[in-house]
Amino acid sequence: MISSVYIRSVVACATLAFVCFTNLTGQRQTFRQYGSQEGLTNLTVSDVLQDRTGFIWVGTENGLFRYDGGSFRHFGHEDGLPSTEVRGLAQAPDGSLWVATSDGVARGSARGFKLVATGTAESAGTVAFDGMGRAYLTYPFGIVRGVPNGAGSYLFHTVVSGTSYGLSVDGEDVWFVKNGDVWRLSLRISWSEWARPTGCRPTLGGLS
Repeated sequence: MISSVYIRSVVACATLAFVCFTNLTGQRQTFRQYGSQEGLTNLTVSDVLQDRTGFIWVGTENGLFRYDGGSFRHFGHEDGLPSTEVRGLAQAPDGSLWVATSDGVARGSARGFKLVATGTAESAGTVAFDGMGRAYLTYPFGIVRGVPNGAGSYLFHTVVSGTSYGLSVDGEDVWFVKNGDVWRLSLRISWSEWARPTGCRPTLGGLS
């Protein structure tokens, strides 16, 4: 004979499972749009990033904005940005924010930004960092890598020549699109390779 204690236990477990399932399936997603009412005065957004302290940074065609949970603050020329046309955002290992713009790259924080000497003033696109703290920037002429020199600055050189886009960094691997194909640049192999079985070796001095 099944004891009443066992029956009560089964009923209790079944009830708990039903309640949990109902709570999970009954959850509703909510959406909220942010705009001029919160201080985001430009709605042509190019990039969004949440830094390690929780602030939300928004790059637009008319400046950089930071959201603190209540309102947006605008950053522009007066804060050290070389251009208000922001193309890309990334946070460096040291916590500084890098901002790629149409007139170069700047890095800094809410206290202000300074121009990064990358060796070119051309329009920068995507910016990203690998697991070793190296910076990667896309330009119309290719991809540039910046290596920390130990004095707070970076030494830059071109690692990929030609128009590239779709930059994504995973650990020490750099993935990008060039000539309609997907490529991977990795220090763990001696040359850049196709992400598919067939491919070709790059010319010396960088992929071209």
